[in-house]
Formats: sequence, structure tokens, C-alpha cells
Amino acid sequence: MICQQFQQLCYEYLGIVVGVVWSAYGLTQDELEKIQAAMSIKTQKKVLLKQKIDTHLIGGIKVEIDNHVYDNSLAYKMGLLKQELLRK
Repeated sequence: MICQQFQQLCYEYLGIVVGVVWSAYGLTQDELEKIQAAMSIKTQKKVLLKQKIDTHLIGGIKVEIDNHVYDNSLAYKMGLLKQELLRK
């Protein structure tokens, strides 16, 4: 508990945010680093991502950082397409 709080304070001091990336399959270290770099540019902060597997995504990724969700998963896109088709 104390170690986690200390680590969080260190991250805040260094301008690092920790997030989660969900994917349908395991990402390679290179893929994870590229996603971290892209999210660092988008958020203007250094981003460290923890990886989680969610087979319901079908493909693509979903990233959550500071309660913001960036969803680029195939399941999300299919849901948008379904909504669009049902609207017409």
C-alpha cells in the first residue's frame, strides 16, 4: 500500500501517467512501445501502459488513461456500424 502510493507520487512528479491497453491477443514489446509513444504524443505526458487481454474486442485495441477511453477495437467499430445501419 505505501509502496504503491510512493510509486504514484513518483510518477506524478516525473509527469508519468499509467494506463491500461486491452487487446484481443498479447502484444509484442515493440507494439506496446509504439502504442505508448503514440499515447504520449496524444496526452502530452509520458505514458506507461499495462497490458490486458480481452477476447471480446475481436481485434484492435482499447486504451484507458486518466479515465479517458480511446477505443479503436473492432468490436466498437462494429457496434457503431450496427447503430448506423439500424438508424436508416
